[in-house]
Amino acid sequence: MDIQILDISTDDVDDEFIVSIYGKNNRNINVILHVNGFKPYFYLKVPNSYTEKYCKDILLKNIYYKYENYIDIKNSEFKLRSYKEFFNYHIDENENIKKFSFMKLIFHNYRGFLQMKRKIIEYYTNNINNTNPKVKSFIKCNNKDCESCLYEANIPPLIRFIHKLKIEPSNWINIQNYITIDDPDFKVLELSVHLNNVKKIDNNNISNYKIASFDIECDSSHGDFPLAIKDFKKPALDMIECYSIKMKEYCEYTIEQKIYIIKCIVYSLFDLDTEDSIDIDKIYLSTNKPNIDDNFELFSKSFISMIDKCHEDKKLRDNAIKYISNSLSKLKSKNKKIKIKGDPIIQIGTVFKEYGNDNIKRVIIVIPNESNDVDICDDIDGIDVVRCSNEKELINEWINLINIEDPDFITGYNILGFDFNYIHNRVTELFNSSTNNIKFNKNIEYNLGRININYSNKYYNKKNVYKKVFKKDIEDNNDFNDKSYINMDGRIIFDVQKEIEKSNNLESYKLDSVSSYFMRGQIKNIKKIKLIDDNKILHNLVLEVNTIRNLKINDYITINTYSNIGEMLYKDGVKFKIINIIDNYITIDITNHNVNKKELLNYNKLEWCLNKDDVSPYELFNLHKNGGGSGRAKIAKYCIQDCELCINLILLLDIIPNNMGMSNVCNVPLNFIFSRGQGIKVTSVVSKICDIKNTRIPTLVDQSHDNSGYEGAIVLDPNPGIYIDDPIAVLDYASLYPSSIIEENLSPETLVEDKEYIDKLKKENRLNDVCNIIEYDNYETILVGKTYKKIINKDKPIETCYFIKNKRIKDRGVIIPESMGIIPTVLKDLLDERKNTKKKMALEPDEFKRKILDGLQSAYKVTANSVYGQLGAKTSTIFKKKVAACTTSVGRKHIDDARRGVIEWAEKEKLEKPEIIYGDTDSVFIKFSRKTIDGKILTGDDAIKYTIDCGMKSGEYITKNILSYPQDLEYEKTFYPFILISKKRYIGDKYETIKDVDNKKFKRTSMGIVTKRRDNAPIVKYVFGNIIEKIIIDKNLDKTIEWLDKTLNDINNGKFSINYFIITKSLRGYYKNPLTIAHKVLADRIGERDPGNRPKAGDRIPYVYKKLTYEELYNTNSLYKSGPKKGTPKCKKVLQGDRIELPDYIKSNNVDIDYSFYISNQIMKPVEQVLELDNKYNKGVFQKYIN
Repeated sequence: MDIQILDISTDDVDDEFIVSIYGKNNRNINVILHVNGFKPYFYLKVPNSYTEKYCKDILLKNIYYKYENYIDIKNSEFKLRSYKEFFNYHIDENENIKKFSFMKLIFHNYRGFLQMKRKIIEYYTNNINNTNPKVKSFIKCNNKDCESCLYEANIPPLIRFIHKLKIEPSNWINIQNYITIDDPDFKVLELSVHLNNVKKIDNNNISNYKIASFDIECDSSHGDFPLAIKDFKKPALDMIECYSIKMKEYCEYTIEQKIYIIKCIVYSLFDLDTEDSIDIDKIYLSTNKPNIDDNFELFSKSFISMIDKCHEDKKLRDNAIKYISNSLSKLKSKNKKIKIKGDPIIQIGTVFKEYGNDNIKRVIIVIPNESNDVDICDDIDGIDVVRCSNEKELINEWINLINIEDPDFITGYNILGFDFNYIHNRVTELFNSSTNNIKFNKNIEYNLGRININYSNKYYNKKNVYKKVFKKDIEDNNDFNDKSYINMDGRIIFDVQKEIEKSNNLESYKLDSVSSYFMRGQIKNIKKIKLIDDNKILHNLVLEVNTIRNLKINDYITINTYSNIGEMLYKDGVKFKIINIIDNYITIDITNHNVNKKELLNYNKLEWCLNKDDVSPYELFNLHKNGGGSGRAKIAKYCIQDCELCINLILLLDIIPNNMGMSNVCNVPLNFIFSRGQGIKVTSVVSKICDIKNTRIPTLVDQSHDNSGYEGAIVLDPNPGIYIDDPIAVLDYASLYPSSIIEENLSPETLVEDKEYIDKLKKENRLNDVCNIIEYDNYETILVGKTYKKIINKDKPIETCYFIKNKRIKDRGVIIPESMGIIPTVLKDLLDERKNTKKKMALEPDEFKRKILDGLQSAYKVTANSVYGQLGAKTSTIFKKKVAACTTSVGRKHIDDARRGVIEWAEKEKLEKPEIIYGDTDSVFIKFSRKTIDGKILTGDDAIKYTIDCGMKSGEYITKNILSYPQDLEYEKTFYPFILISKKRYIGDKYETIKDVDNKKFKRTSMGIVTKRRDNAPIVKYVFGNIIEKIIIDKNLDKTIEWLDKTLNDINNGKFSINYFIITKSLRGYYKNPLTIAHKVLADRIGERDPGNRPKAGDRIPYVYKKLTYEELYNTNSLYKSGPKKGTPKCKKVLQGDRIELPDYIKSNNVDIDYSFYISNQIMKPVEQVLELDNKYNKGVFQKYIN
């Protein structure tokens, strides 16, 4: 039988180590294959003087007298062997590579593996000072970086299994002589086979895997962000804010009156009878209301003293919040502590899609509101609606749905950060709740894997469990948040948001922004039409596009415009509804929008961008509570829309084939690619080569204490300027760091740290023949105040390292493979395989298979760069700081080689000396002279073509005459014009080939430019973009200044729409110091003047800076009594939040906008950074517009 592997896991079953392979056979039937016969193992280094008999009879018994319980002593491989060391270059007196003695310890199961590892560490630690010669020799034979003579004890046995079988863990295998097991515990075909009957086969096809994308929708009792389990923190916060408002109304309350106010607040909080009810969010309890008497600790003078002081200091405020929370949580009802009701899950949407075909299924599971509406949810076209009566039934129905549909991949957007955790917390609360007869077994949430939890199964071993992984436990700290998920055996779980964050640097990772960024197409033409329907005039726009991707009728799109000042959303991002799609023609409704066709066609380029039909949190909560069946149907469409967007992103970005390619390249299971960092992937590829080269990797001691450092990638000092006449060529090294490692043979086992051997080579004048000598600046990290600072180590400022040279067929020629170190071998294999895969990709006619190959070649490149990264990572299994430091040192040297080589090439060609204006990590920016060899000065297109030619020829010259194999300096691109502001900040029009110049095909490219920042108002992008455009097109600073002066004058005189000055920020539910958060102060002010429209947590608040009145700036009741300001009013303390207002409020109340603020605080700095590049610039243009 042929099986494509989906996932691999391991278990100890009846004291035997079992590998379970999940996959699909060639008939697309799900299979679980249990493989027996593999034994976990690691190595124990012992002195070369030890015999095998001594190791077995004495050493291992001293370590643990019952070691036979763990170790398979009958296994033929349980014996003493000789291997090379991965750390440092070791030779004997004849300069032959030295080998060391290792015991290969083979275990019955993984439990024994871990137990024996622990026993060895204990034995080593307890005997460090033992004087017995035999024991002492064991302690002494340990490498200083190694943990207790253990080698490869941190490589998961699963990785060993993959290496031993030489299988690709996301590809196809063939099995023979298998046994079929008929067991009700399994929901799929279950097989058992011995290790020897599993073989790899070549097959590039991907099975019709089923993807399930899900999303949950929750209610909220108060309209704030939903919480599955609630504590008393928010009520405590509400109490403090409510009390603060009361104190502002009247500041002469007595202590007794203040206590009475607190009583009223607390009684109102719990909706208890009180003479003076206070407007505060009520607490909804899952228990009865509390019994509160006059002795309650919040009704005291000491508490009044605490709450009166809490506004003075955020620590006092935090203490007050904790005190109130603790006091409220102690309240009881009928001798039972009260409990706040959590916000329920009200809908779960799931979209199922089969990979490789068009089969799709949409399912929404819905419950009614607390009033138990009879009309739960209307029918929805294209969506199966499952109606449930309560939350328990909803969760059970979703579990049943997953088990019936049996998907291979479970995904969604932010499911690891929110959805899984919320489901778990709701089940926990429902399990502990006795109300509404909802109590049920919380373990029901775990029955989501391919093994049925309701039966006792010998292969079931805590596979389906809720897991919470905290950031400090996540390998490489590569996750942005803590992860929570329900582990489901046989299903791969991944988060679309995490996958996009891994490989893209976006301004926003909200699903709406992400879908708009990726799901887009070009608008080629526009036709405006007018219709009359039921005496109503309808206006539509027909867009001819190059692709419709996954667009559907009733989707929403925005129009992205491209002009010479950059990219902007049309009409501030208004969303247009699609009413028809025919072939590549999209019809959108513009009836309520004033769309100017001629204006649109004047832009350089137009794109449509898919957007969500967003439902605000407040609207969602209201639709559930008060919208009836149609309202809940609207929520359902919104929920399914999010699920389907995730599916579309997965398909568009080839997330599955790309990660399967990475799995096969790194020889790790697919779930490792999604759930773990770079470390395990590099460990796998390196240990595989070590096995081939009979080399053992030490299990490293904790390196986190190492405070030494080294210099990172070089950045050449830029020569900032406005390069209007001179094109700038960019030369780039292909895989600079991996190539540097191969070139100089940098690897832990080629590093010579034996001083006697180095001295011997020096004495014999052989050092330069035998070793590559590399120096780097040696840094240390010290604590200065509260921050760490990297400084040069005074005792040893320069570190010199020696690496054994590789052997080449001829000078700078091809390296003889046998002479290469392990890390260079790993990297060369990866880069060679990438080249081969790219060749196959070019010849592959099938688009689907081409995508698979593209994912594979990308995986080779990423893995190669990860190997270098892991050498410098303290948590890595191959951490060797000296190797990483020397790699960056070689890289810096090659940037200098490029700078020197370009000048050398120009001299040989008898051209004027080129200028290196910038260098960054692995590339150099070059201004070649436009003066040709015959004295002609080129301009415009001729200059660009000439620069491209110079770039290509100089790159080829440097590669051939200065660099050593495998270094390759390639021509990459040419900028014309180009503005270099500072390090990592530039903008220019990019051309790649001479053909691009002929076709006028260029792309405006920028890095680190102010228009990328989200906290800037649109006016900044408008002014800055036009300044850049004027400089590049007009090439006249005086005209640019003239335009700027006129524009600033127009801004100051209010000639720009208010939309240019709007900034939006998201409101959080809690701030440690809310008075310092401008939009939080504004939100509170909105709530005071309009309680019904108080912004909720999660809302985005638009605001504009307003001009403050005299009364707002000065306190006319407090005058200076002496000095030069005597008799004049004192300035008020004005918060940032007092300086901003809602745009609608500003318009309706004729409030003046503070244009001076925008000019001085947002526009001036970025614009001046560009203008100051020209010596003729005079700063005066801004000063007259700043108050």
